Amino acid sequence: MTADPDNYLAKVIQLARDEKVPWPKDQASGVRPSVLYYSPRYGLVESLATPEDVLVRRRNDQQSQNPTVCVVENITPRWIESLGAAWDLEPSFFVQHAYNPPSEAHWRTHEHVWNHGHSFESQSEPYFNMTGIFTHHGPASSWRQSEGAFFSRLSERRDAFSFQITTRISYVRVDAHLYLFLVDAPSSSSHAGDPHGTARSTLRLPYAANRGGLVVGGLYEKSQFRLTDCFSNMFAHAWHLNILFGQPAALPPIPLLYLLSSSLWESNIRYVDRQLRRISFVEIRNPDRNINNRLHDLREDLADIKARVGETNTYMHAGLAKYYDTFPGIKDRQQRTYMSPAEHHRVILDRATKLEAFLMDTFQLLMSSLSVRDSQMSIEQARRATLITYLAFIYVPLSFVTGVFGMNIKEINGSNLSVWVCFVALAIVAIITAAGTGVLLYQSTRERWIHK
Repeated sequence: MTADPDNYLAKVIQLARDEKVPWPKDQASGVRPSVLYYSPRYGLVESLATPEDVLVRRRNDQQSQNPTVCVVENITPRWIESLGAAWDLEPSFFVQHAYNPPSEAHWRTHEHVWNHGHSFESQSEPYFNMTGIFTHHGPASSWRQSEGAFFSRLSERRDAFSFQITTRISYVRVDAHLYLFLVDAPSSSSHAGDPHGTARSTLRLPYAANRGGLVVGGLYEKSQFRLTDCFSNMFAHAWHLNILFGQPAALPPIPLLYLLSSSLWESNIRYVDRQLRRISFVEIRNPDRNINNRLHDLREDLADIKARVGETNTYMHAGLAKYYDTFPGIKDRQQRTYMSPAEHHRVILDRATKLEAFLMDTFQLLMSSLSVRDSQMSIEQARRATLITYLAFIYVPLSFVTGVFGMNIKEINGSNLSVWVCFVALAIVAIITAAGTGVLLYQSTRERWIHK
């Protein structure tokens, strides 16, 4: 059933006022949402400019009952009224997404929504709203809050080298074949100016056994930490859709977030593996000085993966593996190729350890390759020195004769010496030089044969 768009938006705004959730007065005419739409029919589409474009594609997919996911980054009132009315969504879904937790509630122990005795099966809500905290590391010059965001988020400087800002992730199971995700605009460039290490951003959500929560890292091959990119990476694997749509209700936050985490770390470990293999098997054949720096960057990436994934494994929900082992539609696949996110994180950690050993071997191979290159350069320099010796064979006698006779010949200044005397002297000196060179070459060749 489709509701009236104007009345729908009015209901959302009124509900926000009733629940004392601040609603922006500006209708965000200059704010531009970013939309990701995925279905088997259209694939990944990121060029949808209006909600009408989404609704048209959805109607086509609905006829074929294709599983569809729509991710809207930085949603605005126009999108709220169009999608909410067309899909008959609860107004509270958007109101809760607009909710901005107070600064003193950035991170509290009671915000952890489960303990090790919690049952996933009890979570049958149609939608979920989650609060996370982005931490942006690096110098203050690299921090940049989101520009043109409709819903403002709290931000604070943690210390001289880090900056925190809250974010909201909301999703709803619209019907049996459709999910809608809402995420905030990116708040900082995670790798800008420093593609490795200190400037990399992380997202933490209170869904782990430790107070630090579940850590989610961005994609290493992207210059900016965007949740839209993270979800796009997850939906690129078709079997993830089987999990999303494998039960009647919306997938609970914990299985969803650990599925997202495992897909991100899988992509990151593959990225490091590709880069390392290219260096080790291709570029190292003709190495340059930059390879050493790149290998150190990859070593830092692997250290980051091991630290983050190791933390995730340590504080993972005890019932996560059991939940996926009994998940509808996944049980048969597990017997062939499927690994639950719980097992997948452990496998990723093992692969990172093996890649680290491979990286150390590549460092050794680089040193050997540089030594071989230096030896080749020494041989080339010796060859050039030999060419100079050959030139000296010609010019040294000529210089000697010229030095002895100068310009004192009859043809130039009327001297008693003829020019032919110079040529005769040059011939004699050249013969003596050739003989001496021949003797030296013979002795050198004889010594080499004796040593062999």
